[in-house]
Amino acid sequence: MTFDIAQFETLAHNFYESTSEGDEARNTIMSIGADPSTLLLFHSILHQTTSHEARFLCLNIISSNIQNGWPALMDHQRNLLKGDFFQMIFQWVHEEVPTLLLRQLDLVLVQILIVEWPQGWPSFLHDFIFTSKSTPSAMVNGVYFLGLLSDQVRNSSLLSIRKSELFSALYDNFQMIYAFINHTFSTGNQKIQNEGLIALSEYFQWIDLKLIPTDQICEIILGQLMPNPVFRPAVLRCIISIVSRENIIASPSIIQLFQELITAVSSELSMLEDDELIPMFVEVFSKFVCLDRCALMPNDTVTQWMIEYTKIVDEDLLCDIISMWHSLTKCYIFDAQSLPFSSQFLVPLQYVLCSRMAKPFEFGGNRSFFEECSETLVLLFKMHRAQSLSIIVQKLDVPRFTPDMMPWIYSVGAVSGVCEVEEERSLLTTIFNILLRFSQANDESITSVIASFFYIASQYTRYLKSNLQILDLALRKLVDAFVAKNNQPLQLVAVNAFKKIAIGCGPILVETGYAQRLFEQFNDFLMNIPSEMHLTFFEGITHIVRHCVNQAQKQTMIISLFEKANTVQILTELIPIVNESFKAPLENLMRSIFQQFVNPEISEDDKEALYELFGRFLETFPNTMLLNDFIQLFMNDFTANKSALALNCFAIIVNSGNRDVIPMLYSNILMPTFSLISEDYVNYPDIRQNFFLLVHSFFNFFNFLDTDAITVLLHYTFFGLKHPQPQTSEMSMNCISNVLCQLDKNEDAEFVNGFYQIFYEQLMNELIALLFDGLHSALFSQITHTIGHLLSIAESGKIMVLNQNQIIDVVFRKLRTICPECNEEEVGLVANDIVNSAGNNGKLRQVLSDFVIASRQLQTPGSSNVEDDLLELREISPAPLELEFLKTIADDGSHLVANDSDLAD
Repeated sequence: MTFDIAQFETLAHNFYESTSEGDEARNTIMSIGADPSTLLLFHSILHQTTSHEARFLCLNIISSNIQNGWPALMDHQRNLLKGDFFQMIFQWVHEEVPTLLLRQLDLVLVQILIVEWPQGWPSFLHDFIFTSKSTPSAMVNGVYFLGLLSDQVRNSSLLSIRKSELFSALYDNFQMIYAFINHTFSTGNQKIQNEGLIALSEYFQWIDLKLIPTDQICEIILGQLMPNPVFRPAVLRCIISIVSRENIIASPSIIQLFQELITAVSSELSMLEDDELIPMFVEVFSKFVCLDRCALMPNDTVTQWMIEYTKIVDEDLLCDIISMWHSLTKCYIFDAQSLPFSSQFLVPLQYVLCSRMAKPFEFGGNRSFFEECSETLVLLFKMHRAQSLSIIVQKLDVPRFTPDMMPWIYSVGAVSGVCEVEEERSLLTTIFNILLRFSQANDESITSVIASFFYIASQYTRYLKSNLQILDLALRKLVDAFVAKNNQPLQLVAVNAFKKIAIGCGPILVETGYAQRLFEQFNDFLMNIPSEMHLTFFEGITHIVRHCVNQAQKQTMIISLFEKANTVQILTELIPIVNESFKAPLENLMRSIFQQFVNPEISEDDKEALYELFGRFLETFPNTMLLNDFIQLFMNDFTANKSALALNCFAIIVNSGNRDVIPMLYSNILMPTFSLISEDYVNYPDIRQNFFLLVHSFFNFFNFLDTDAITVLLHYTFFGLKHPQPQTSEMSMNCISNVLCQLDKNEDAEFVNGFYQIFYEQLMNELIALLFDGLHSALFSQITHTIGHLLSIAESGKIMVLNQNQIIDVVFRKLRTICPECNEEEVGLVANDIVNSAGNNGKLRQVLSDFVIASRQLQTPGSSNVEDDLLELREISPAPLELEFLKTIADDGSHLVANDSDLAD
C-alpha cells in the first residue's frame, strides 16, 4: 500500500475539520489506520512529510498499532524503528518542533518499550538518560518521558504477568531514574525542575517510598522548591500522589511529611488563597486527614485551614471537604466519643457547616451529599449544640425572609432527633412562630416560607404529635399544595413532607378523620400532583391506611387504592397493607403478570420493577400456592440471564420461613453461583452482592443445618470477607455476626459446643487476618467487636472450647504468620494483651489498632500493583475439614437440613 504524500497531507488537514471533507478523511484514515500491518507505511510517511498535521496523525496511528502490529515485524524492522524513533526524539528536540508533536513521538517510543523492554532493549534506559543530559531542552523532554513511561505502564491494559515484568524493570532501575530526576533539581532551570517534579509525582504513586529517604523528599520538594510559587502546583501534585496510594499509613515518614508541609505553608499563608492551588490544598489536606483511620488527627492548624476553605470553596470542592469532615467525625465521635480537634473549633465548624448546608432531596438536592452533611452535623451537635442552636435562631429571626436563610432551614431539619424533648419544643416553637410571621407578608418569598414550614414539620413528627395545632395547620396547607397549579417545586416538598408525617403521625391522621378526607379528594390530588410524585404520595397513604382499626373502612380504602394504582411500583407499595382476603385475587394478578415477565422484549427497568413486586408479594404471602411457580420462574431467569435479582428473591423466600427449599437452592443455585463469582473479583458484582444476601438467609436457619453445610457456607463467607469490595466484605461480616448472635440465643449447649469446637480457631484466624490485609479498614470496628465477642464467649465458660493459654497461642501463631518482621517477644505480649482484653472492647480496639499500625510500618511494600494483589487474593484455600467435605458433598444437597444434634455428634 502506498500514499501520495500530498494526498495524505490533505487528508490529515481535513481529518480535524467538521465538514463533509472531514468525514470522508476520517473514514479513509480510520479504515487504513486500524490495520496493524501499516506500521512501516506510516513510518515512511512520517519521514517524507513536513506537515505537522500529517506527522501528528502518523504518530497517533503508529502508537495505537504497536501492541498488535509489533510482533508481526521482522527483527531488523523492529531494530530499524527503535533506533529511528530514538534518534528522532533528540533530533526534534534540537529542531524545537511543537511540543504537542514531540509528546506524541514520546508516546510512540513508550509504546515500543511496553512491548520490548527490558529484554528486547536492555540498554535503553542508560542510553536515553545519558543522551537526555546533553541540552536543557533534551533534559526537559527526558524527565517528561520518564514520567510518561511510569504512567503508561501503570495504566496499561496488559496481562498481569507482563505488567509485573515492566514494574519490576522500573523498580530495578529506579535509582538511575531518580538520580536523573534529582539532578534536574540542581540545574537552576525552572522548566526542567518543574518537569522533574511532575515526573517524580508519577513514581510516587507506586514506588516503594523507602527507596528515597524521607528527609531527602522533604528537603527537595518542600525545602528547595515549595518557596517558589512556580513549583507549588507540582510540589502538591507529588504530595497528593504519596497520600493517595492504596493503604498508605501514618508511618513516621508520612507524619514527617505532613508536619513539614504544614510548616512550609505556615511560613507563607498567602499561598492558601491562590485560586490555582486551593483545589490541590483541599485534596492534599483531606487525604492526610482521612488516611489510616484519621491517625494524623487532631491537628488544629489544618482544622482551622479546612474550616476557612469550607466557607469559600465551590460546590464541587465542598463535596470533598464535607466527605473529610464526615470521615473525621465518624472516626472520632462515633468510635471514640471524642473530638478530632480542640474544642475551640467546634462551634465555628458547626457554624460554617450550617451556613453551607446541602439542599435536601425535597428541595432538588443530591440525596447522598445531604445525608453526609446531615450525619456530620448530627455527630457534632451530639457533642455540643446549645450555642449553635441559638445562632440558627438568630439567623432566622430577622425582619424579612431571604434565600440566604435556606441553608439554616436545611440545618434545622438535618439535626432532627438530636435535641431533648423540652429543648426541641422550645426550638421549634420559636422557629414555627418565625415562619408564620414570614407567611403573613405574602410576598414573593411565600412559596419558600411554606416549603420551609413543610420541611421542618415533616422532620419533627414527635413535636407534631404533641402540638396538634401545628399538625392541623401543616395538613391543611398540604391539601392546598396538592391542588396547586404550576408549582411543582412546592409540590415536591409537600408530597415528601406528607409521606414523613404519615409515617410519624399515622394513627392521629386516622383518628381525626384526615384520612377519610384524603380519599374524598383523592382523584383531585392525582390530577394535580405530577405523575412522577404519585409513588411517594401512595407511599404516604399506605402508612395511614395500615393504622386504620376499622376493618371495613380499611378494606374500602385498600380497594380504592388498588383501583387507582397505575404502575407496578405503586402496586408493590400497596401489597404489604393487605390481608389474607386479598391473597387469591393477588395470586391471579401475579399469574397474569408472569407472561409479561418472560416476554423477551421486556426492558431491564420493567423487569427490575416486577422482581420488586414479586419479592414484596412473597414477603407478604410466604405460603402462597404460587411458590413453586415463582421458584421455577426465577431459576429459569437466573439460568438464562444471570439475573442478580433472582438471588434476592430466593433470599426472600428463605427468610420468609421456607427452609424446605434450602437443599434445592443449595445444589441448583448457591454452588454454581459461587463457582461463577469466585473466578475473579471483578465480574458479576451484582450477582456477588446478592449471593451473600442468599448465604445470609441460609444462616438464619443455622440451627437446622448440618456440619457439612455450615462448613461450606462459612467457606463462602470467608471468601466474601477477603473481598476488596466493601459491600461484599461487610455483608459477609454480617453473616458471621448473625451466626454468633444465633449461637448466643441457642439453648442447646451440645450444638453450640459442637460448633465452636470445630470453627472457633478458624473464625479467630480469619478475623485477625482481615485486620491486617490492608483492604478492610472500614470494617475495623466491626471486626474488633466480633473478635471481642469470641473472646468473651470463651471467657464466660459457657462452652467447652480452648482455654485462655490455648487462645493466646492461636492468636500468637496467627500474628507471627501475618507479621514475621515483628519481634517474637513483642508479638507474644500483644497476643496476651488481646486475649486479656475480653470484655473491654475499648482496650481491645486500641491494642489491635496500635499493633496493626506498628506492623505495617515494618513491612516493605512490593512493586506489585493492585491488580496483582487481587489476583493473589483469589487463591483462597479451604481448611482441611472443608477440603474433605468438598470432595464428598452430595450433588443434590439433600443433607443440608439436619437434626439439631448433628453438630453435637
